[in-house]
Amino acid sequence: MSDSLREAVRRIAQWMRANEAAVLADNLAPGATDVELQAIEARFGYPLPPELRALWAMHHGQLAELNGFLTSRDLLNETRALDELDTVRPALESLREADDWATSGLTREELDSNEWVPFGGRDSDLLIIHARTGRVFACLKDWPPVQLEAPSLTTWFADFAARVEADDYAVEEGFGDCYLSLRDRKREAAAAARARAVEEAERHRRETPLLVQLRQALAKGDAERCREVFDDCAKTPEHLAPAVEALFASGRKPKFIATSLQFVVRVVALTADQWALVEAGGRALGNEAIVGVVKERAPAKPWWKLW
Repeated sequence: MSDSLREAVRRIAQWMRANEAAVLADNLAPGATDVELQAIEARFGYPLPPELRALWAMHHGQLAELNGFLTSRDLLNETRALDELDTVRPALESLREADDWATSGLTREELDSNEWVPFGGRDSDLLIIHARTGRVFACLKDWPPVQLEAPSLTTWFADFAARVEADDYAVEEGFGDCYLSLRDRKREAAAAARARAVEEAERHRRETPLLVQLRQALAKGDAERCREVFDDCAKTPEHLAPAVEALFASGRKPKFIATSLQFVVRVVALTADQWALVEAGGRALGNEAIVGVVKERAPAKPWWKLW
């Protein structure tokens, strides 16, 4: 069993060193001797679970706090583990008084027992192991405050090794120099999809003729996209007149037309009837700036049409 545990620890450390997180592996302390482990058991008052004994024989905690080996948690030595029992015992007491204690994954024997050893921790977020059953639990601020993590320490480390090798963790700054943060694959996939969509939209905008882009936006009834196309047309004036012609020929309502021309309303050339549609659209939008530009630029009506 200790060989499998040792191999899992080696794989984790190897990944850290290959992924700019060598400081986490280098922070591991030397192992405790058999004599030291016997003294540790005497301080706890019960035997250490064999797998934890094997782990502490490899690495008895860390050289310094922070730069933790267990994701963002430190690998604890027996001094820090004994201190953390003050967190574990109240959590167990709260579960003993609860009706839903079984949701924690604890057996009745484990729940009633005080023979626990914390081996990983960061700010009251602990990993603990039961001294007799050897099962691994998280001790958290959530409910239930104790939750089953793995059937054994070797399984926990083997799973952790498999996940780091699968790049399920990212190296982040903090908790010392760095720590391992569990990646949110769904969020990353969504962000990648958004980035691809933006890239494709930019490529389409670069490579597709402006009038084709405008007709596509008109067909979709996408006034905001039309506005973007007209903004591009204003940078190449030879496209502006045919774009205006296509917009008014589309039969779209004044509100749509005013939105589409919003970026270029000060430079576009329109007929009196077209200006009237833009003004109506501006009023429908509640956009006094568009209405003001129309009043400024539209040709004045002949005096005989004022009545």
